[in-house]
Amino acid sequence: RTVIVADTAHASVATALHLLGMEIVDAATGPDCRLTGTAVRAAAAGREGDIAIVVASAGSTNAGVVDDLAGCADAAAELGAWLHVDGAYGLAAGLLPECRHLYDGIERADSLIVDPHKWLFAPAGSCALLYRDPSLAAATHTQHGPYIDVFRDVEGWNPSDLGFQLTRRASGLPIWFALALHGVDAHRDAIRVGIDLAKRFAAALRASEVAEPVLDPQLGVVLFRRQGWGRAEWQAWGRRCIDDGVAVVAPTTYRGEPVGRVVFMHPHTPESIIDELIATLEPVAYQHRSQNPGLTVDADSIAHELERLDRTPER
Repeated sequence: RTVIVADTAHASVATALHLLGMEIVDAATGPDCRLTGTAVRAAAAGREGDIAIVVASAGSTNAGVVDDLAGCADAAAELGAWLHVDGAYGLAAGLLPECRHLYDGIERADSLIVDPHKWLFAPAGSCALLYRDPSLAAATHTQHGPYIDVFRDVEGWNPSDLGFQLTRRASGLPIWFALALHGVDAHRDAIRVGIDLAKRFAAALRASEVAEPVLDPQLGVVLFRRQGWGRAEWQAWGRRCIDDGVAVVAPTTYRGEPVGRVVFMHPHTPESIIDELIATLEPVAYQHRSQNPGLTVDADSIAHELERLDRTPER
């Protein structure tokens, strides 16, 4: 059977489907990196009866883009395919009323995941898997044996029937405890910080004379260009940001073009990080850092230097 995935899908999707022996068909996304229902139909052309699954994203890892979930749901329904939504990173932002429209159609997914250890700030190793109809999952995943079937007499549901694991840690307990202790509103506020910083950074890039955002950020990921830079310059930039203690960043590509990538997540990230990041893209800032490896440039000094150059980021 065949599975349609976006050309922006997480690498783990292809790995899982390879292990299952399923054929992958990449659906092309547009300049905005969104998978649409139209793209799903185009990818399915000529093999409509063989499409088993459509995989969409509720916040792609590389660009932080939410696919056209309603359109993908329409296309999956027409094809008689299962719709799975990968919300590992971005689905947590659906808690915010101002972001809810981005996820229109997710209620039609047959299955979805969200990783609390990402944007819900839980310990590493937690993933929530939800089914619209859990009985279908149980029909697939329930394992049998005399040492297992004895537990079928126990009243209630067994999570081992909804996935291929039997023994597992109670990885949902930390996120339950955090929600019970701090409440949903505290988590909303924490997620909102990352989105706000991403928007501020994109505005600062537009105000800069040397860089620009590739896309308007939907969530907390910002892809951006720097004039005259290629792969080598971006790799050196990432190394300098880490060595100078500015941020842990790594460049990426957009349609094959080497670009910068910054992800804002931690709710205690100070706003001063925006000026610091902009400074790493400025020639004068580079000169300071390269000539004085031990020099620490505080946010006030950077802001003063940018003002002198008439490159103050927009606030």
